[in-house]
Amino acid sequence: MSNRVRHRLSTLLCALALALEAMAAEPTAGTEAAAAQPPAAVAAAPAAPDLAELALQLAAERRLLQVEGEEFPVFVKTSTAKPARGALLLLPGDGEYPTASPAIEQLRQLLPAQGWSTWLISLESPPRSHSGPLVPDPDPQASAAPAQPDPDAQQRIEELRKWAKRCEARIARAVSAASAEGALVLVAENSAAALLTGFVGAQPAAVKAAIVIDPVDFPGLASEWPDDLAVPVLELLDPVTQHEEGAQRRAQADAAGLDRYRQIMTSIGPWEPGDNETLLAKRVRGWLRSLDQHSRPVPVSAPAAD
Repeated sequence: MSNRVRHRLSTLLCALALALEAMAAEPTAGTEAAAAQPPAAVAAAPAAPDLAELALQLAAERRLLQVEGEEFPVFVKTSTAKPARGALLLLPGDGEYPTASPAIEQLRQLLPAQGWSTWLISLESPPRSHSGPLVPDPDPQASAAPAQPDPDAQQRIEELRKWAKRCEARIARAVSAASAEGALVLVAENSAAALLTGFVGAQPAAVKAAIVIDPVDFPGLASEWPDDLAVPVLELLDPVTQHEEGAQRRAQADAAGLDRYRQIMTSIGPWEPGDNETLLAKRVRGWLRSLDQHSRPVPVSAPAAD
């Protein structure tokens, strides 16, 4: 997780604490007198009301779903435009806090005005690798022996597969809960995108399309598209990052004749609350419109015209 994300996560967690403290506080005569002359140290908190408002907004959007006896939260923003077109099921990478991802957050905030409700699904963070210190082998003949499977690597692959199975159960539960919204589109970023490469081969009937943003490959999880995509797929890559795996996926899709797959480069961020439109939102909106107009999605070479 980047320093910027950690900083934003820390700020938002503080916001939640401030909001809860503000709701629980009961003013008394003594505190009112003290408030009349606030110390200089608290004079530097003008942004707290905005952060507290954000915390209250997230609390209002929060819903709890349950799968296999375990509850997990989703954050729902309803469509503000008519007619309603469906819902985007947003999957942030690395189990991020709801507003930590610029890419996911701008879609979450901007697409409801275009007729799309947004459901942000909280996922577990993927397991991290833990490698022990290197210890020299005392046997000089050991280097001549055939290479053996790394037990740590095998354990990590098994942990990743279990993580993917738990996350896929949450996604399936959210798909079921959001099915009343109409057409559903899965949108996954970074590590969460690894969950969709196999998922798009046999989607539930309510899911009409999938979007992956800057995918991150994991060992042991399928990083190639299935031979036949059940739904249209759009892969968005930020040009400022390296995308060797993305080039491989595009070559594989071309070789397999997957005409329902599109891959484009587009700026992902940055984004701040208050921005009314972004290039990423235009790309996504334009591609979704193409699905309405064609039985197969058309390439998106420019932002959709308003």
